[in-house]
Amino acid sequence: MKFGVLGVPRGPGAGGPDPQYGRRPGTVCFGLASPAGEWEEEIFLRGDPAQVVGQATERALTLLEEALQRSTAGR
Repeated sequence: MKFGVLGVPRGPGAGGPDPQYGRRPGTVCFGLASPAGEWEEEIFLRGDPAQVVGQATERALTLLEEALQRSTAGR
């Protein structure tokens, strides 16, 4: 669903149980583009699929919060 809603191509990250795109399960990729610039991060998370999704969600929200703070720091 996320690919259709966001209009982004399927890409890196591995949900398991086998490696995908040359990456081991638990690999999560993030990316952000804003007027302030572009940024990307790839991390490895341990746990079962639900734990990895939870950890990835927390990291995504933290990264978004940090980006918002940077974008409003000069205002």
